[in-house]
Amino acid sequence: MLREGDVVSRFRIIATPGYTLGHAALLRNSDGLLFTADAFGCLPRKIRVGVRKAFCTDPPLAKRSAEKLLGERFATVVMAHGPVLREDSRAKLQEAVERCRY
Repeated sequence: MLREGDVVSRFRIIATPGYTLGHAALLRNSDGLLFTADAFGCLPRKIRVGVRKAFCTDPPLAKRSAEKLLGERFATVVMAHGPVLREDSRAKLQEAVERCRY
């Protein structure tokens, strides 16, 4: 079983429960490539925490996990749903967390 902090193919596992209870993101520290999976998503046009509240198993936990990701060092962000963020990625995710009301 993989756990938070384990490294697989140079990606560190970060537990991000909320969208689902076992949800995880992946971060490659060497170049700051962050795969958020569904911790963040862009449906239909706006980046949101947990893609959409209705899809989250535990919306408040999803928001805490999103905030946790903001504490990491990353440059490029890949979400399961939405564009690849190459510029101002931290600011765009921070804005989504600030707009989040759950």
